[in-house]
Amino acid sequence: MRPAVLALVLAIVVAAQPMPLDIYRPQVPGAPYPVVILVHGGDFTLGSRQDPSTRRLAGLLSQAGIYVFSIDYRMAPAHPFPAAVTDVQSIIQWVRAHTRDYSLDPRRIVLIGEGAGAYLVNMAVARGAPAAAAVSIAGWSDFRNQPVTPNLAAFLGSTPIEVASPAMHLTGNEPPFLLIHGDHDETVPLSQSLHLQSALQAARVPCSLLIVEGGGHDLLTWEKLPNPRPWEREMLVWLQKALARK
Repeated sequence: MRPAVLALVLAIVVAAQPMPLDIYRPQVPGAPYPVVILVHGGDFTLGSRQDPSTRRLAGLLSQAGIYVFSIDYRMAPAHPFPAAVTDVQSIIQWVRAHTRDYSLDPRRIVLIGEGAGAYLVNMAVARGAPAAAAVSIAGWSDFRNQPVTPNLAAFLGSTPIEVASPAMHLTGNEPPFLLIHGDHDETVPLSQSLHLQSALQAARVPCSLLIVEGGGHDLLTWEKLPNPRPWEREMLVWLQKALARK
């Protein structure tokens, strides 16, 4: 089924700019449904909810009986930190306010992001966003001791690196995390997920890590690897277990 776009509705939540989203409705009974808020990548300056990898993830999740809200957000350089993080937090509030409209379970809202979107998930959760679980696919966790690329500089604006680094703000109240990362990622190194895993475990937050051997930054290339890891199936199994606890 073709997803519906609700840009005009979400313009009320984020008054500065309309925020379109696509809704993927599960085709199986299961109300009240678990929810995924899906956040696309794009190195903080590019991309959209209609990117091929994002659409693939949304379809996979909806086929598994999950209601998916795939979102856009404000991007750099026009909107530096914390605009995009605030947008993710605003979407969560909007979804929670409309659970009855879509037969959603407010206790089972999950954040999933890839690339820059994974960073936004990490940061939103570190800032206290209410979620039952989080899945971070190839996302930044700590900008310290990392090269500041032009896109990152545009995203940070005048914000100190420490302020914008999720690993620096964990409290121990975060939900369970699943980290997924390719070990040949030259855009966001695997060390970022390893570091976040260590920080979460130190804060006593449940955290699992799936490493895709030979995987680069583009998720769509992972299935073309020799003997590819079935990470999508593993993610769905993890989600089922994480949401069963709610």
